[in-house]
Amino acid sequence: MNNKNKKSKWSAIHEESIVWARWIALYEAVNMIAETAEKKKVSFKSKLKPIAINKYIESTQDIYLRKILEQEYNINFYFDDQVEKISI
Repeated sequence: MNNKNKKSKWSAIHEESIVWARWIALYEAVNMIAETAEKKKVSFKSKLKPIAINKYIESTQDIYLRKILEQEYNINFYFDDQVEKISI
């Protein structure tokens, strides 16, 4: 496999994994909101705060992205001298 095909395959895997990571983060955010609303016995809708949900997604999507890449594609990330490296 030449270098161009590797980059193309990597790009496709990375983009698909990012989409999945964002959906998982959204799912987690909604579940946390639902649990909180249920505990406080308030309406689910009263707990929806789009900016906070978006911040949660932004802050957790990288965690889910790494897990997806490691578990589904056996792609591992590691840090060496403050530089992120990828092991395929």
